[in-house]
Amino acid sequence: GGMVFFLAVTLWLLLPGVAKLQSSSTALVADGNVRVTAISPTLVRVEPKGPKGFEDRPTFTISSRLSSGGLPITTTESAIEGTRLSTDYYSVFVRPMSSAASKPSFMVSSAAGTLLYDSAASTSAGNLLNWPSPLAANAYALVDYPRFFTPEWGVAPAPAGSAHAETNGYDFDNNVDGDTYVFLLGETNDEWKASRKEFISIVGPCPLLPDFAYGTWFTWWHSYTETEAKDDISKWQSGQLPIDVWALDMNWRNTSNNQDHFYNHPNTNLFPDFEEWFRFLKAQKLRTYFNDHPFPVASRGAGGLQTSAEEIAFRWQGLSEWMERGLTYWWFDHNWGFSIPPPFV
Repeated sequence: GGMVFFLAVTLWLLLPGVAKLQSSSTALVADGNVRVTAISPTLVRVEPKGPKGFEDRPTFTISSRLSSGGLPITTTESAIEGTRLSTDYYSVFVRPMSSAASKPSFMVSSAAGTLLYDSAASTSAGNLLNWPSPLAANAYALVDYPRFFTPEWGVAPAPAGSAHAETNGYDFDNNVDGDTYVFLLGETNDEWKASRKEFISIVGPCPLLPDFAYGTWFTWWHSYTETEAKDDISKWQSGQLPIDVWALDMNWRNTSNNQDHFYNHPNTNLFPDFEEWFRFLKAQKLRTYFNDHPFPVASRGAGGLQTSAEEIAFRWQGLSEWMERGLTYWWFDHNWGFSIPPPFV
């Protein structure tokens, strides 16, 4: 379905003093370089202008924009020290920016004047999900960074003729640091739970795991032969031990001479016929996975970085081919000497 975008009226605030706003939930401050949006009584967004302007599309982190009309900003007070925007529930004080490219510095206070959040005093990485325990903090701030638009086809290769083909449709052109969502956590457990629910409403829910994933998994870093593996599984069955997933670690493929940088070097000395192995597991009503240590194509001079067409095509073909042959899923193991880093790393 389509994505519902949050729409707001914008006002330029250029003159000092106190002004009444016309029930707008959005205001521009800092010479138009910062947009403040009062999303709800417990959520406010403070956003610096990106290279392509302000961002209303869903992003990788913010997968949904709230459909409500927002919370009216009733007054603004401008002074040399900064600009204060007030609602019936909280106020936002935005300090002057040293440059248009700097991150916004701001404070959020309750209607009674209690300081709830100060970006200048925050010491945590804003783009990490470190939600506070109940009543341990007044607010939680999430920074949408790196900020980028995700295409509808996700990690699949982009259709021919797609925009931003060099990054498989991922649009990084409007990336900017400092796009901050401040969740006000309240003073009761119910208010804290409501704020978590609001968080989920904009970042999106976690996909539910299939039922089998809650069962027993077995894997071992061991060079199993197919005969040994089948004998191992028979012991689970003869002992009437519950088992749902039986999987190989990294020994499913050859690892010598950098063969583990690819997907087409299975260890046929241990498993001569993987299709037969997958059929056996299916007959035992077992799921299975392979361990994967992805080696970037850029590191071997075969293409671009994380979202390049070469990286996407190589990863998609290598992973999906094995799943078509009978593998249930992959286990991404980042605890290794090499891996694919996140964007801008």
